Amino acid sequence: MTMLSICIPAYEMNGVGSKYLRESLSWLTRQKAKNFEVVVSDQARDNSISPVCAQFADSLTMRYVRGDEVARNASANVNNAIRHSRGDIVKILFQDDLLIDENAIDKIQSAFRSDTGSWLISGCMHTADGVVFKRRFEPRYHSGIYLGRNTISSPSVLALRKERIRFFDESLIWLMDVDYYKQCYDAFGDPLIINDPLIANRLHAAQVTNGVRKNVMLDEVRRVRAKYRSTESWALKICYWRELIRLMSTPEGD
Repeated sequence: MTMLSICIPAYEMNGVGSKYLRESLSWLTRQKAKNFEVVVSDQARDNSISPVCAQFADSLTMRYVRGDEVARNASANVNNAIRHSRGDIVKILFQDDLLIDENAIDKIQSAFRSDTGSWLISGCMHTADGVVFKRRFEPRYHSGIYLGRNTISSPSVLALRKERIRFFDESLIWLMDVDYYKQCYDAFGDPLIINDPLIANRLHAAQVTNGVRKNVMLDEVRRVRAKYRSTESWALKICYWRELIRLMSTPEGD
């Protein structure tokens, strides 16, 4: 059977990281498929994450690693988890998100068995409390995704073949996901898509994207666009300038 690694970048998250991770790991114990490992890369400045991982050592195949030697951001931390993974398939799952379909792992493995595709995205729901799930979202890729209009959702919907893995740009915070989707598309073509909502994105005040300042957003749009500018169509050039104007006209904090 194909082994799958669930890669979770973790940190203290303003005091709620351990709570959210515990809930996420609890949901993983409900998976009907058991041929998976959980790789947690811990960048917490306190000792809040490792005891949670220890609590699940008997019910999940846990691999706990520290992320002290890499940059302190989500991109570097998830890359660290990927490097320590042993599965043939890598599934990204942020610590505050939940794998809510008890057949999710089996569905992902089946999709890769039946197709030669290198990367996969799934549908999702949204939750504020980990109990009520709303706003079903079905993903799709579009050519201008790297400019910030995210039609795929968070990296928690992603799975990839380990042998063809790519790594997140560790200089990015706000656009880390859409830049990665562009990387994958350019390297591998269209993603496999499971429209079923396999995960739930948690909405809360401690989300990293809620604290990103406008100057960082503008800088990242410019830098990501520079990566792909040589292949841009005129339509995408127009989209780029519209996005810059939109960001510049948006009040700080909106």
